[in-house]
Amino acid sequence: MAFRTTTRTEKVRSYYGTHLPQAEIQEDHNKNTTMSQYYSSLKRFVEFYFSSNQDIAPAESERQKNVVLKYCKMNWRRIGRSEDPDREDEAVQILLKIQPIHITRWLNKVAYNSIEPGPQDHPSHARANTLKAHKRALSYYMPRRGETWDWNAARGNPTKSPAISKLIDRVETAENKGHGADACDTRAFTSTEFRLILDRAREKVMTRDKVQCYSHPAFLLLQYHLDARLDDVSLLETSEFRPYPKNSGVLQVSIRSSKNIHKRTDWHWQCITGSMSSHECMLIGLASYVGFFDNEDDLKLYPNRVTERSEGETKKEPTLPGFFRLRASKRWSKASVRNRLKTIISSLKLVGILSTHSVRKFSTETMQNAKVCRDASDQRGRWKTIKVNKKSRASNIYHMSFLRFLDIEACQGLCASGMCRYVVDSLTDALISEIMPATKEVIPGIGRILCAAALWAYKNERNLLPNSLILRIEKVGSQLLPVKRIRIIGDDEDFVDYNQDVHETVTQSEDREIINKIYIEQGSLKRKLDADSEKMWGEFKKLRKGMKQINSRVDRVILYHTNVTSTPSSGQNTEMYNCSSLHEYWLEYEFGINGHKSVKTFSTSEKRKYKDKICLRMKLITAVKLLLPHSPAVLACERLERVYKFDGRKSACLREIGKELKMQPPLPKYFEMYPM
Repeated sequence: MAFRTTTRTEKVRSYYGTHLPQAEIQEDHNKNTTMSQYYSSLKRFVEFYFSSNQDIAPAESERQKNVVLKYCKMNWRRIGRSEDPDREDEAVQILLKIQPIHITRWLNKVAYNSIEPGPQDHPSHARANTLKAHKRALSYYMPRRGETWDWNAARGNPTKSPAISKLIDRVETAENKGHGADACDTRAFTSTEFRLILDRAREKVMTRDKVQCYSHPAFLLLQYHLDARLDDVSLLETSEFRPYPKNSGVLQVSIRSSKNIHKRTDWHWQCITGSMSSHECMLIGLASYVGFFDNEDDLKLYPNRVTERSEGETKKEPTLPGFFRLRASKRWSKASVRNRLKTIISSLKLVGILSTHSVRKFSTETMQNAKVCRDASDQRGRWKTIKVNKKSRASNIYHMSFLRFLDIEACQGLCASGMCRYVVDSLTDALISEIMPATKEVIPGIGRILCAAALWAYKNERNLLPNSLILRIEKVGSQLLPVKRIRIIGDDEDFVDYNQDVHETVTQSEDREIINKIYIEQGSLKRKLDADSEKMWGEFKKLRKGMKQINSRVDRVILYHTNVTSTPSSGQNTEMYNCSSLHEYWLEYEFGINGHKSVKTFSTSEKRKYKDKICLRMKLITAVKLLLPHSPAVLACERLERVYKFDGRKSACLREIGKELKMQPPLPKYFEMYPM
């Protein structure tokens, strides 16, 4: 069977059955991405449901169909997340009328091309997985999707009826007997095919290939060693690499953007070692890719990069680049990776249906052939394993969610020729920055591991390295440094029995002891400072009280010398006095002038009569109150007149004072001329 490219139309036909009309395929191309990913299945079922319903007039049937489709297309989040089935809405009431027999007939039409297949008919138009996908999609839109179907009450979720499950089981049984539709899933690569693909990926495949000749092999090797999907490696960040704390020549990688990662216990740091086969060595592949870049910022981390964007429920790629990129600011899209691999497979004329997922299947089969246990394989691929009554088992809190020895076992199974690490004793940080300047943006320690792998490849497999990296190695003379490749034994207890929590606790114990001493000294200093502050606050309150008494005495003396009298408030004149100085404004506010009532005792109606004048003069009053703790009112008013030039410009002076009161700190001109 020759390799062929699976088109979008063929994928849609394989998913929905071979009888899908061409118009629906074209509509699938142009569908709105803001709708749910399950909408296309619902649309096909609703059209079948109303076309087969003979109890409704054609015009009314068309109207109801449009009502349901419009409602589900625009309100898919509400239906999918706790829709109220009893609300007075026509579309919801129509959805509640759907019975299991309607869904069964439609699935028969999809699989058998007949709503009532006979014993001689075979499900040659769709596979059981296709029917399961349709069942899940329809269940998403059912108003009572959390309820099982009750035959007596005729209510609940019709997709949970036993009749539909039995139909899917019959289709699956027919497939096992060779009477079902042809499978369209991809197969795994063989070890020979994977080596050929790696060698071809290191050559120029596309017209504009540059960094792809080194990034693609590293991409494929990382996907293989982590048993990862295309999405997992594409969304990988620069910060998700670190050296293995127990062994300086081993890397650790964490995949946090996988679709199975929902909480903290779902992701872990997984080990990546070198391989005794240079062409399949992960460390040499990464060193070639990182060493291709000449600038320090070429692999910089974008903190605001969103690793998962959504439009509706359709996942979108981030616009900013991750670890694998074409340039410093240009990402390497999943489509580009997929197309390059497709071109390589076509050029090698490999048989069967192959895709990027074939790498993950090949990784899993390699671990199985190496007799790696199922638990280690599941942990390496970050699969969700099924456990009985997992939440009800009290012992779960005492068991570790990640077992290091299983990770090492899987890593050893993926390195068929053996695990290794590279050691260069005289490698300094200055040499690392000269050989691989792009490692400046990664976690410290990564550059040393990759430089050691690059120096070993320079002496033994120079054709695996880019010319720019070779020139930098020769420029600094680092090719003269002795390099060793050391085999790693997976059963080494010192290597396997590494506990990250214990390691961090031991290494940080001395630092914690010093920090505790600092905390004790800091506490004593704080208590002493609080006592001094309380004492100073008491002295300040006494001083402020004395200043208020002095200010009141000075104001009384001025009133006496200016022949200003103050009479009882009853029967006082409430007219505003025509003041000729800022201090008279203050006296008018506090005490009143020439028998006038003090402004601060005005009633609301009296203030409203002169609100414009009072609002303007209150700017001065606020400034004087601010300065009273530092100087008497008369002195403060005199200084304000000098600073803000009161003569001949009363309103302008007051407005300027009000403007500077809003600044931080207030009255900057005043304090610049008269500092405290």
